Amino acid sequence: LEYNMKVFPINTSSAYKKLKDSINTNPIYHLAKVVEDVELVIHLGAHLGQELELYKSYGFKKIFWIEANPIVFAELEKRVGRSNCCNALLYAVCEKSLSFNISSNELSSSIYEFNPNYKDLYLSMQSRSLMSTRTLDCCLHDKTWRNDPKILVLDLQGAEFDALLGSKLALRSSRAAIIEVSKQKMYLADSGFQEILSFMGAHGFKMLFDTTDIHDGHGDMVFIRKDVQIKISQLMKLKLLRLKRYAVWLLEILSRRNIVHVEVL
Repeated sequence: LEYNMKVFPINTSSAYKKLKDSINTNPIYHLAKVVEDVELVIHLGAHLGQELELYKSYGFKKIFWIEANPIVFAELEKRVGRSNCCNALLYAVCEKSLSFNISSNELSSSIYEFNPNYKDLYLSMQSRSLMSTRTLDCCLHDKTWRNDPKILVLDLQGAEFDALLGSKLALRSSRAAIIEVSKQKMYLADSGFQEILSFMGAHGFKMLFDTTDIHDGHGDMVFIRKDVQIKISQLMKLKLLRLKRYAVWLLEILSRRNIVHVEVL
């Protein structure tokens, strides 16, 4: 069976670009509209705190940052203030000595080595630093606001599940969570999609959506507490978002198979 279908570039390019733009918003945008009365975000794997202005623009008044890389942390501390950040290597247990691997682009630094079989690997680990681990619960134990309603953001380059194991107290007061995940196993012992899904489900969360289908297996899993009520209007917007992501995914699949022509301006 041969397909001889062509989507005209002028129409396809415009529709494709609009679809991509509409689904590429940070997941925190949708959570800020769904989860009410939450003023606290805890960002694990902060790097330089690039999301600072974004979080502020969505009305979050307290943002706490955790970053393992001591070199990067010095810059983060200057930007967000000493009381708003913590230099810690997050793990499932406290006081375990682990090597923290510094990558050639710094952003991809991790407790895990890169998977040599990862298809698009162009990075390398440049140096290692032996560090003592801490759990998220340990990092927060002396904070007066530790039990406030919060959103957790985990961007730990393959170590997200390890950090979750040490975040059980923090999860009790969390209304939602955004967890980076890769189905492509970029790192050795990378956190697994199903592993995270099962863990979060066992701790009272349901997944609203994930973005791995539009980023070649890399993206975010977006969770909300099962007892959080979502307004019908917001639920419909999330369902529309899911349909848009499916449309983009379908167009890209059909384009790769030369069934349709997609030209992105």
